[in-house]
Amino acid sequence: MGIYEGFKIRKDAGEILKIEELSTDILKTMFIDEEISDYMISKLFDVKESKISYQRKKHGITIRNSILDDLLLAKSEDSREKNIAVKKQLLVEQNITMISKAITHFTLGMNQ
Repeated sequence: MGIYEGFKIRKDAGEILKIEELSTDILKTMFIDEEISDYMISKLFDVKESKISYQRKKHGITIRNSILDDLLLAKSEDSREKNIAVKKQLLVEQNITMISKAITHFTLGMNQ
């Protein structure tokens, strides 16, 4: 049983759920992992859908960020394989000078 289902059982049993129980981690799990919409979460806690959307965006909980995290942090086997393939393509002899210049310009720009 998922987090959403647990909350739903409590609500169906007559408990009044408080929005304060909705931590960032719980919201992320329900929205990203369990694929529960803002609307459904808002109905669970008896708040406006915009309140849930605001909380998600405030904490960076978006599908886009989830996809980027998965790929950049190599959380899945597929993303690890893609990262290795891209590294092999980028880190070739002819790109090293260009990469070095880009890093130099970037770091010099940060120090100004």
